[in-house]
Amino acid sequence: MKNNILVIGGTGLVGSRIVQNLRQEIPQLNIWIGSRKAQPQDPKYLKIDVQNPDSLSQIKNRGIDLILLCAADPADNVLRYCVKEGIDYLDITKPTPELQRAYRWAKTQKVASQIVFSSGWMGGIVGSMAYHLTPSFDSLKLFISYSLNDLAGESTTHFIAENVTKPFHKYQQGQAVATKHFLSPEAHNFGFGIGTKNTYDFDIPENFIFHEGEKIPNVTTKMTYNSDLVSKALYLAQKIHLFDWLSHSVRRAVFNASGKGDRVIFEVVVEDKQGLKRKISLKDSEGQAHLTAFSAVMHLKKMLSSTQNGVFFSHQIHEPSSVIQALLAQPQISIKIN
Repeated sequence: MKNNILVIGGTGLVGSRIVQNLRQEIPQLNIWIGSRKAQPQDPKYLKIDVQNPDSLSQIKNRGIDLILLCAADPADNVLRYCVKEGIDYLDITKPTPELQRAYRWAKTQKVASQIVFSSGWMGGIVGSMAYHLTPSFDSLKLFISYSLNDLAGESTTHFIAENVTKPFHKYQQGQAVATKHFLSPEAHNFGFGIGTKNTYDFDIPENFIFHEGEKIPNVTTKMTYNSDLVSKALYLAQKIHLFDWLSHSVRRAVFNASGKGDRVIFEVVVEDKQGLKRKISLKDSEGQAHLTAFSAVMHLKKMLSSTQNGVFFSHQIHEPSSVIQALLAQPQISIKIN
């Protein structure tokens, strides 16, 4: 079994949780931590800046089996290094445009390692949840209830601020349909005591993953905040093009995640050709940072015991039922299937 791993971004909000979980669950792992922050007193810290490809040269001769990327890498320097050197790669960081580019590039390469993209909602577990419901469907909708009190990393704030004025795609009948964040209100009845809320278009990698990766013709993601007032205000602001007039710094202040931690709830609804709908709902009482870290560790453990090389989305390396069982084993996580 492989046991020599490097966590780049291992001092961040999610990365530090991943390192902590790994040390508790697999104490025999040899864990290196890559960070722009120097830790000279710890020989297992490597000063790595993913924006500087030369800083990756120190990875050589350390016998690294797998690199887990928890830091933004828009130039794909770590991905390209792993493909070149035959090192397993797990990425939990990429927004949709970067994921599209990275995935399409990786699919053109001769890969001698595991390249796994897990840059989806909460560590990329939506696919496993959907395929646990049914092995075949023509439509997938992801509904997200986001708490303003939850704790989110800077990358989430930066992504929304950077992209709130830019069109993205949802998919209907196999066709890409342009939309923007917080448009197209749709009422959805959430479980776990939330009730019916208006939800709005939102861009996360699942739109791309299921349409291009899994060839699902209808894919949409909708989200709402736990405050109806905030959700409606963002919808109206987008409708009148207010975000186009705001500077990036002001948009970042608007979307700043100042919470200290709260629950996260989302639901996956799939529909087959006959119109039969199935729904699976998940609640994590400790929020998205906890769930993302748990999911990343689950994927990493699977990769450490696997010898199957290729380019994958994270749900493609698991049996769906094993993911559900692992989630249900966590006391913070509840799942309902309808």
